[in-house]
Amino acid sequence: MRGRVCVVTGATSGIERATALGLARMGAQVVMVARDPGRGEAARAEIARESGNTTVEVLRADLSVQSDIRRLAAEVTARHHGCTCSSTTRAACTRAAQRRPMALR
Repeated sequence: MRGRVCVVTGATSGIERATALGLARMGAQVVMVARDPGRGEAARAEIARESGNTTVEVLRADLSVQSDIRRLAAEVTARHHGCTCSSTTRAACTRAAQRRPMALR
């Protein structure tokens, strides 16, 4: 996985965190996506320490908000010229998200 940029959404806990850790251990440059910057940074620091990989980073985005998705895509493209793999294990469309006018635009 060396030389690959992997974007992992929801990487602050659960299987997504385990995925980010596994990719970091394999030498990938991991870009963690988190809604909460504090939780994201805490998870990033733990993963970097546990894996010995210093190329782990965290970007903030709420994937239920279309403008955040666009900003995240632009940021990943600008920093890394895109990504070579991605992992999204929690994707859902809820009634609450459907009621938010900007969520689906």
